[in-house]
Amino acid sequence: MKRQGSLHAGDAPALTFDRVWFAYDGPVVLEDVTLSIPRGDFVSLVGPNGGGKTTLLRLALGLIAPARGKISVLGAAPADARRFVGYVPQHQVFDPQFPVTVMEVTLMGRLAPARPLGPYGRGEKAAASEALGKVGLLDTRDRPFSTLSGGQRQRVLIARALASAPELLLMDEPTANVDSPALVELYDLLRLLNQTMTVVLVSHDLGFVSRLVRRVVCVNRTVTTHPVGELSGAEMQRVYGTAVHMVRHDVHGDGGGCGCTSS
Repeated sequence: MKRQGSLHAGDAPALTFDRVWFAYDGPVVLEDVTLSIPRGDFVSLVGPNGGGKTTLLRLALGLIAPARGKISVLGAAPADARRFVGYVPQHQVFDPQFPVTVMEVTLMGRLAPARPLGPYGRGEKAAASEALGKVGLLDTRDRPFSTLSGGQRQRVLIARALASAPELLLMDEPTANVDSPALVELYDLLRLLNQTMTVVLVSHDLGFVSRLVRRVVCVNRTVTTHPVGELSGAEMQRVYGTAVHMVRHDVHGDGGGCGCTSS
């Protein structure tokens, strides 16, 4: 899939936060956050609800601005880099009666402020078809989106994010409402995508991410980063603010992997 232009900043990290502060008209949500994610990395953001994980993604997308500090995405300001970033949101609200097909949902990933009005062109349709092929759903392109399973819908939303050939993929809770067979497919898909792009995902499921990502970024107002193999129960208790039990469970059943539950 051909990328749309370039930022000409190939040596810059995929994502950099430099002493970033943010608040939503109230208490501070993120405090003095410094973080650097190299290109090609695979990172998971973990932490309690309300800890600031989704806010980090929104800042990276340029949807909100920090009160203090500087953010760089692929060597540019977030708003300038947005068309090089794919995003899969946590909650996708849709009307099941709305007659939209899988292909039409995927083509939404080609929308951009600079795009001229009118029907999608041949190149845009080809890019959407390629994205659906990557997630293994090209044969569903003419089906109503509402008829798909939860796992299939999630993969279509990933295809929508891939349709613009991003250099950085941001995903907010991609495993939510996904059953075990679909989880295995998603695991394999994300490993494949990471061969060509940087992947940052929010997840509470450490059993899923521990065999997948290279580093874990713990977010609870402040931020700490750990290689996935060095993440301890004590650190998770500090982040979540409660007792956390590390639980072993494997995506492929080949050993390793740990999840967490709080009490």
